[in-house]
Amino acid sequence: EFAVNKAKSHNRLAIICLGRLIDEVKRQRRQRTLHPSLSSATSGATVTFYDYASSFFSEHVVKSSSAEEDTPTIQLCSFLQTCTLNWIEDIARKADLSTLTQTGKNLKSFVDGRNDFLGPLSPEMRMVRGWAKDLIHIATAFGHFLLDEPAAIHRVIPPLCPRNSTI
Repeated sequence: EFAVNKAKSHNRLAIICLGRLIDEVKRQRRQRTLHPSLSSATSGATVTFYDYASSFFSEHVVKSSSAEEDTPTIQLCSFLQTCTLNWIEDIARKADLSTLTQTGKNLKSFVDGRNDFLGPLSPEMRMVRGWAKDLIHIATAFGHFLLDEPAAIHRVIPPLCPRNSTI
């Protein structure tokens, strides 16, 4: 009765982390629209949890339960569709691109573990698998550019990627 279900806990943490990341990107976009000269850095007490979510959301995603209907897949797809480039920029500003590589590996494991549940050819799983590959390639092929100019992920790097890549 007092036991903690690890998979359900990771599932919940993944949803919370992804929600925080999505909210922060929306806040940054509003801030840039209203005040283009302001930095994109987070402020106040939210920095700690945002940094945690940014670095470790994929750890929770990959360890979440696969048989639950409330898996973080919908939240993950929303994040990948709308926030990935901003997240990559934030990771590059922290100068630790190993997070990109580890997230790519975790997303690949997530997809591999969901093949029975969602099917490997579902649009969601194709997108997650595509980003898993792209994150690793971006870190290895463009890492030094990202560290020098993190904002390059928006305007310089995507045109240099293969046409069939998810980015």
